[in-house]
Amino acid sequence: MNGDASLTLSENSLELKIYYLGFLAGYIRENNGDVTVSPKMDRNRSLMLVEGLKNSFMWWKIIDNTHTISENGRFYKLENYNRKIFLDKKTLLPAQQFIELYNGDELRIFYESPARIDDVSDGVQALSAAARWYQSDMKISLNNHILKIKIKSYTIRTQ
Repeated sequence: MNGDASLTLSENSLELKIYYLGFLAGYIRENNGDVTVSPKMDRNRSLMLVEGLKNSFMWWKIIDNTHTISENGRFYKLENYNRKIFLDKKTLLPAQQFIELYNGDELRIFYESPARIDDVSDGVQALSAAARWYQSDMKISLNNHILKIKIKSYTIRTQ
């Protein structure tokens, strides 16, 4: 499936709507682990979408009591029991991420093309200039499935 999309994301939920020629062609919703998909898709694809999208956008959620930070060439490597994230030392943006899923498969996420967030709500005005950057190109892969994402705009809102 391809087309334009709208993604609303929080720590506990995800809603992805995919549009083709301006019409809603499909969606995936996740709320506290319950996933609804239309049209139906295999489990690997829905897992890749939910886990890949959540972890690619909210990559900093790796920070817990088990994480470690080390240097690896031009990257900082953040690692915990099932994830490795490589942050570019210059930009502090993610360059790549590897996630071991519960079934042993590895979800791979690659990032490129830094862009600036210009649309922030009043509650997020305190973001530093450095924190308003994101990677606008992502590639998420799981087994033989690949999802390519080109982000055209990025808005941060507070509840």
